[in-house]
Amino acid sequence: MDFVAADVALLRAAAAPLRPLVARPTDSEPPTAQTFLAAASADVQLRTAIAVANPRVAVVLTGAAAGRFPDKPSRLRRAALAVAAYDARLHGRPTPHGLFAGVAGIQFDDDIATDPGPRRITVRPDEEWLVGVVAALESDLEVLAALTVVRGAVAKRGDRLVTTRRLMPSADGAVQDQEISVRRTAAVEALLEFTAKPRPVINVLGQLATLHSLDRTAGLGVIRDLVSAGLLRTGLLPETGSGDHLAELVARLHRLGLHRHAAELEEIAATARDVEPGDVAATWNDLRERMNDVPGSTGDQLARPDLGWSRELRLPRPVAIEAAAVATTLARLFAKEPRTTVELREWFLNTHGVDRLVPVRELLDDHATGPVATLLDSEDSDHGQTPAWRLRMLAELLSDSLRNDAREVRLDDRLASFTRPERETAPAPVVSADLFCRLVARTATALEAGTFLLVEPRFGPGAAGATFTRFAPLLTDTAAAVGNRVRQARPRTETAVFAEVVFEPAHARTRNVLASPSWLDMRLCIDRPAEDPSEVDLDDLLVGATREGMYLLSKRLGVPVVPVLHSRMNRQLAPAAVRLLLAIGEDDCAQVHGWSWGPLAAAPFLPRVVLGRAVLSPATWRMPDGLIAAASSDDDLTWARLVREWRITHDVPQRVLVGVGDRRVPLDLERYWDLLVLRREITTREVRSVCEFIGDDEEDGWFGETGRAHVTELVIPMFSTDTLQRRAPALVSRAIHAGADTISEPGGEYLSIEIDVPSRSQNHVLLRLRDVLEVPMVAAGVDRWFFLRYHRIGYVRRPHLRVRFHGPADGLAATLLPAWHDVAIQLRADGLVGDWRIVPYNREVERYGGPALFADVEKLFHADSEAIVHTLRAEQPGLHGSAVLAVSAAELASHLDPDGVHSQWLSNLHGHPDTALRPEVRALVAGGDLGARLGREADSAWARRREMASAVGQRVRTVEEIDGCWSSPERIYESIVHLHCNRMAGIAPEIEHQALRLAHDALEYRARAVVATDA
Repeated sequence: MDFVAADVALLRAAAAPLRPLVARPTDSEPPTAQTFLAAASADVQLRTAIAVANPRVAVVLTGAAAGRFPDKPSRLRRAALAVAAYDARLHGRPTPHGLFAGVAGIQFDDDIATDPGPRRITVRPDEEWLVGVVAALESDLEVLAALTVVRGAVAKRGDRLVTTRRLMPSADGAVQDQEISVRRTAAVEALLEFTAKPRPVINVLGQLATLHSLDRTAGLGVIRDLVSAGLLRTGLLPETGSGDHLAELVARLHRLGLHRHAAELEEIAATARDVEPGDVAATWNDLRERMNDVPGSTGDQLARPDLGWSRELRLPRPVAIEAAAVATTLARLFAKEPRTTVELREWFLNTHGVDRLVPVRELLDDHATGPVATLLDSEDSDHGQTPAWRLRMLAELLSDSLRNDAREVRLDDRLASFTRPERETAPAPVVSADLFCRLVARTATALEAGTFLLVEPRFGPGAAGATFTRFAPLLTDTAAAVGNRVRQARPRTETAVFAEVVFEPAHARTRNVLASPSWLDMRLCIDRPAEDPSEVDLDDLLVGATREGMYLLSKRLGVPVVPVLHSRMNRQLAPAAVRLLLAIGEDDCAQVHGWSWGPLAAAPFLPRVVLGRAVLSPATWRMPDGLIAAASSDDDLTWARLVREWRITHDVPQRVLVGVGDRRVPLDLERYWDLLVLRREITTREVRSVCEFIGDDEEDGWFGETGRAHVTELVIPMFSTDTLQRRAPALVSRAIHAGADTISEPGGEYLSIEIDVPSRSQNHVLLRLRDVLEVPMVAAGVDRWFFLRYHRIGYVRRPHLRVRFHGPADGLAATLLPAWHDVAIQLRADGLVGDWRIVPYNREVERYGGPALFADVEKLFHADSEAIVHTLRAEQPGLHGSAVLAVSAAELASHLDPDGVHSQWLSNLHGHPDTALRPEVRALVAGGDLGARLGREADSAWARRREMASAVGQRVRTVEEIDGCWSSPERIYESIVHLHCNRMAGIAPEIEHQALRLAHDALEYRARAVVATDA
């Protein structure tokens, strides 16, 4: 998994230089809150930034400048703490927010230019305010009559029509959905049917008057209520991804002839565009007053300023090259499959099977399909997911540090030994992502000479460019260049198209991080129908899955669609449809963050980890329990003493990084009010450790012209050089979800039983079932039976067997079911099984070529089940279980496809066969006598399976050539062999892949031997 960096990047920088370290105070009396606030009020830049961010604290600072302070000590202390935190943020946190940090564009070039030029400020209306204004306009009957409406996302629930919205997180961080419903009357249903396509309101009024005798006022009232409930959408609110939303709203109102309503908003837009850095406070107050006067104004943050620098920086290309190399290393060491998408895929495969195409809307209907929302909401924790090879690497590094009493460990000479074992399947590639890292260099000259450090590189969420879109108005040229690079990086093949997800979030404030340009040629509309060829919508999308990953298929385009969201929004706040589509789009992509110590993160000390010119992880100290407990006391002097003692004992530096994620700020532990900020972080944010800060004045002065250290961070779009393969059915028209036609309910020609059995007991249970039910199966007229091993029911892990019998319905009910009842009692009494259930059988018709082939494939399943039972029963002296599986799979594959024309899937397996087992498997496959070595009954069962496999293989090729097949022969053969491995070894991907690698090697070896003999 290798990365290449884009030629452009984003600079994020704290608005003010890093504060110099203070000398250790000599007096015992700390500065009072009044003294601290008075000094802070003289800092114009800090006062301005706070005035924009927190008007309440700004009032206190204004009073402090005039010698007035809050009367209550508690309020005075809270204000001082807030100002101390804001001061640390202004000087040390590069994450853009208001006027505390800003952005600039970067071009990687041969020349260097590090002066960002004058500052510039743009102000955009808060989206919560804009949504309120639009809601007020939509409730105005004069405005409503001029609009167009279209049906929203509506589901039927009995006598109600329901739409769902996502609630804001509660105090404990939980996120829930809320349903909004209206009565399902004939009038409402007819209106929603009529508005399945966009309709002018004037036409809808005519429909209501004709069908329901409603006059204009009553009709507008009905439409207004449905718009308010979200069942109808007007399109007046600009869609996310459309750039300047206020300017677009003004233009729409003018186009509709609503000039009076547009005029006031036009003045606000003009004021927001013309903000001078030296006049921010006055312009800000004027803008807030104007915005407050607009009908529908809501929210406490009416407008949002963004700070930027006017010049694009030029940085040396080696910075980008080094960053790409670091990104590649992080991906190789820490890439993993997201647990949420793995569990979603497993649930889908267990419920629908391989290549069953299910409409997206059906999956989103939890009344029809099950726990999709629960799976999407599950936490994607790292707990228990550190593989042994990585844990060994982390332990070695920490052990070396402790043994040598070293604060730093280097990876350069030992990286080759810290690699994923060849036998372990590597995750799929990360297609693209933004890499974040601090850039530290003593001077611009040193930076140009290649003397720099990339500090704490880590991947951000989402696709490459997601961090840039919000700042497009400030970085016009850079954003455009990133957009071009994003478009070029997308695979432009017939196998997949990439589509920007466009949707209306449930929370108006979330729109602030979605107000961005769309960089892809295709759009995926969540809340409305597609309106032109460059759009697809939910009604056009089908969901399918293979064992490698899930995919979306467009019925209209006939190719997979990969949803992409270029935004840093918290996805847990997105509607279920968006979360589902993005999870599917990223299912065959790995997830990477940054360096992680995993279960060792709780160690008292963790060393700095260095690779080349990158500090992958800074030195970290975990605060002892006693210090954490002391943070809850009110004794400031004791707290300061305890921190100083801890620093001396553990050699903790004076300046440390404190906080979580990109909320961290550098604190000076000799500054009294910084110590109190540290204590607040411990008690309110549960911070338990601090990191070293790299980049003080003597180390970092490259940015700007001051020569002072400036906390800066680069955001570099990274693109994988690996090719993304999207697998999908070759023949889309035949593979559409057949719904109830593929489900055999209990009481028919199938009896399907789920039996909870621990994995260790499954073989014994199968042997008992086969023996006890042999006679009843004959009496019931059963012509075939087969089994599979599973480890999940719904989204709950529960090992179980699924055993299926086919025969006459009356025979199954009258003879076989009572026999099973008796067996179940015996097995439960023996402690071998738990609960059992008779369940519907969802036949995977699509996966095995369609109805014309399915019965034949099931007969092969029967022959395979019989052969495996006899193999399990037979004594296997001197035979390794993996070797038996490999030989059995090789025999099955070679009889399905004797010429190897459709066996490319075998050669596509990555890795090498087990060298210890290779000679044994080669000899057994070449001799073809394993069945005989297992005994007479096993030999006969293997012969019957060979005969059936040859017949099915020929039948598949015949149907494919004459009648057309719902799947390719290669896919069918691969699926048959996969289920054979499941019956032999259960759900064990590593064991299966190793067996198939051995099988392929043995078949190739046998083919070469035949050629040599013929020659």
